[in-house]
Amino acid sequence: MDKFERGINFMSNVIRLNTALNFGPGQLRQESQQGNQYVLSRADWAAIQAYAQNGLSLPTNDEEFRVYANLKPGASIPNISDIYDAYKKVHEHCNTWQHDTFPQTVSLASDLVNYNTYTKTYYPALQKRIDDYLENPTDKVLKELTAIINLLQKKATEFHDRAVAAETAVTKFADDTANDQTVIQKLDENYNKQMNDEDGVVTKLKKQISDLTDQFNKLNDEYNRDVVIAATTPTYAWATIFGFIAAVVVAGTYGAAAAACKRQMDEIQKQINSLTTELNTDLNILAALTSASKSLGFIKESINNALPALQKAKGSWKALADDLKSLQDLIKNAISDQDPELWNLGLDAAADSWAKVGQDADDYRHFAFVTFVTSQTA
Repeated sequence: MDKFERGINFMSNVIRLNTALNFGPGQLRQESQQGNQYVLSRADWAAIQAYAQNGLSLPTNDEEFRVYANLKPGASIPNISDIYDAYKKVHEHCNTWQHDTFPQTVSLASDLVNYNTYTKTYYPALQKRIDDYLENPTDKVLKELTAIINLLQKKATEFHDRAVAAETAVTKFADDTANDQTVIQKLDENYNKQMNDEDGVVTKLKKQISDLTDQFNKLNDEYNRDVVIAATTPTYAWATIFGFIAAVVVAGTYGAAAAACKRQMDEIQKQINSLTTELNTDLNILAALTSASKSLGFIKESINNALPALQKAKGSWKALADDLKSLQDLIKNAISDQDPELWNLGLDAAADSWAKVGQDADDYRHFAFVTFVTSQTA
């Protein structure tokens, strides 16, 4: 290949460089221009963090459930080991998100901030070395130029690998969340069927409580009648405290009847209280399942919203690393007498774009570990 042909090939490479290579943040810049936050919008991020904290509060044994449902210590709880097993999985996945997956997304934000810092120093230096090389193509300048490109390419490749790992971790959390939702949704359906069907526990308890309440009300009416009669009978004229007469009258037809009614009412009230506690326990079980199922569905959507941004981050780092490698290859084959204007790589504009993306990423880092106060839905 003669000098003319080499020159033609080089010119075509330089033209390709200026039309195809991009040293900015690529798709991440597009996200910033559209007003989107890095990786996750603040609303999606807050929702996932709140879910993770609530997920870690789900009870995994009877003692925890009593606290979760505001039950008295030692309150009877039916066998719900299958629910506890499902909640343990949620615990495991939320714990992984809190302590591993989410910090990885914050590290990705730090990578963007760090690369933005590199562009402020190395992009101007890179353009200067290119200009110097075109003016005086010495080995020293070429070595310096290559060193800058190598450093930037190494960082871009390193950050790409981290983005791949983060995307994999978030995808796993999304898959785990979907699986958790399927399991808990099924439990929710089964327990609702068992408890709310015609022969269900909750249905029976409500019927028992209703029947006992009717009995109590009838006895209360009878008790009040007996007390009034006993209190207004001359024999008992000395009893002036209404309602208390049943406790002190030990003889007489209406006094004895009132005392008997009171004993029956006390016994029925104990039964109502016991059944109400049992009913509230069952309703809390259902409420926790329904709440967890709905939360998982909502969070699954929020997590899925994060995946495209992570894929863009991965793609942007890969494209940047590839373009830096292409630049390196072109420079190795450079011919010093080419028009310097063709070597204007737009690095100033690229650095400006990185500054905006870096700011978004920095905002994400600063907001990342704010703790949300969670509430239990039970």
